[in-house]
Amino acid sequence: MGALTSVGRRLVCDDADVSLPRTPQTSRAATIRRRVVSIPGQAVAAVALTLLLPVVLVLALLVDLVFLRVRLGTVRLVLLVVAYLWIGVAAQNSSRMAPKFWSSRARKAR
Repeated sequence: MGALTSVGRRLVCDDADVSLPRTPQTSRAATIRRRVVSIPGQAVAAVALTLLLPVVLVLALLVDLVFLRVRLGTVRLVLLVVAYLWIGVAAQNSSRMAPKFWSSRARKAR
């Protein structure tokens, strides 16, 4: 196999010329439609799962005990999903608040 070198978006090899796949360009409207559904959906899922957490954890514990899973993998999975959802909610809120926070601090520093 020959040596690979990068030329712009193309990988050039002594033996062959391979192009990298292009990233699909989405319209601004499609991005906004997707975010209007996904961001509130993640927040609703986080709240709903948190409210149902006692029931879901008991069910997960029963599943682990029935199948003799000593390390409680199902319980850990449920807790991981809850953490993932709340971290996603926090990340969305911090990304919206960060520019305001930093710009107000910069103004006060002057």
